[in-house]
Amino acid sequence: MENKEKLFRTYITDALKVIAKNTVSKNDDEYISIRWAELMEGEPTEKNDEEEAESVVTDITTKLFKFAGSEVIKE
Repeated sequence: MENKEKLFRTYITDALKVIAKNTVSKNDDEYISIRWAELMEGEPTEKNDEEEAESVVTDITTKLFKFAGSEVIKE
């Protein structure tokens, strides 16, 4: 029962976050950007933009090489 309660709370808070984000009318309007579930897990780890971009590029590159049947060549 406790697990269902947690899932329900997570679902509701995620839905409210989406509603809030979708109703923002200007770029400088504010909304809560962190999920309730992340708050319950502890302090969120924030990546800087450069680390996040590098992670995305690496992921996409790896998938492309895998799709092409080649190995990733690291520079």
